[in-house]
Amino acid sequence: MPLQRSPPTTPQPQGDMELNEKSDESKMANSDTLDTASTPFDQHNIAYRNRMKRKHEDSLNMEMGMNAFMSEMRNLFEVQNNKIQSLQESLNTNSAKHKEVIEDMHAIISEIKSQNILLQKSTDSIEKCVDNLSTKLDDVSIKVSTLEENCSANEKQISLIESKIEELDRQASLTLLEIRNVPTKPKENLDDLLKIAIDTAKTANVEISNKDIKDIRRLPGKPEANKPIVVNLNSAIDKKNLIKGIKAFNSSNKNDKFNSTHLGLEGPSKAVYVGEHLTAKAKRLFYLSREYAKSKDYKYCWTSSGRVFLRKDDNAPYILIANEKQLEDINNLAPNSK
Repeated sequence: MPLQRSPPTTPQPQGDMELNEKSDESKMANSDTLDTASTPFDQHNIAYRNRMKRKHEDSLNMEMGMNAFMSEMRNLFEVQNNKIQSLQESLNTNSAKHKEVIEDMHAIISEIKSQNILLQKSTDSIEKCVDNLSTKLDDVSIKVSTLEENCSANEKQISLIESKIEELDRQASLTLLEIRNVPTKPKENLDDLLKIAIDTAKTANVEISNKDIKDIRRLPGKPEANKPIVVNLNSAIDKKNLIKGIKAFNSSNKNDKFNSTHLGLEGPSKAVYVGEHLTAKAKRLFYLSREYAKSKDYKYCWTSSGRVFLRKDDNAPYILIANEKQLEDINNLAPNSK
């Protein structure tokens, strides 16, 4: 059996400890001797002790490794815990911020909802107003359409009335004759005007007396102007013959056409013109037709029985100008005989 060594129960004196140490040193010094001189039992005991020693060392190494592993794991856990804690704090901070943002968003959404409600009310009110306006507009549109129809009918009626009035004026002017550009005598009277009319008829080789003249007068105008003399004859035939006679006289006397000297008037000679007395509408139409004839190289433009005529040349047909619109497009004019 192996020897069991147990520590002494009582402290040994220092001298004894030294002896023991020396004894141990002696034992170790003689270990080779023991190894060589030991018995098989002793060798087995030594091998066992060696195995136990190795197991103990392995156990110590394992424990140390476990301790190092546990320490590393603790460090790792601590780092992870710190990260988790930091993340938690960040989440808490972000959560608080998100909560504030969400609260602000809720407030904004609530305000938007309130504004939407007001807008909806306003929109409903506007829609009602629009509906009312639309209804009124429809009524107004109907009234306007009615008024336009009435205006169109009235315009046609007015145009018809104007045409009738123009025709009546034209009929009333069939016997009226104008003598234009005759100088005015001082203190001119009716006898002076009658003399001018009779001298004009003599020049035209037409026999007219005072009895053939129903009325004679000068038209109003500027004081310095030679205002036209209007002669109202008893016969439209006399008027036409007188105008035709003056034209014939002017054709025969191109160097001395009808002028103030032929009427026995004193002063410088002034050309005198004889023609029909036209209504205001016919007078304007005659003026526009003359301007048109000049611009389009029409050879003839004249009046007959209060109407205006155009003729391109001697071989072209006569064209009656009934209104101003016809002058806008001469191609639409229909030929007419005199």
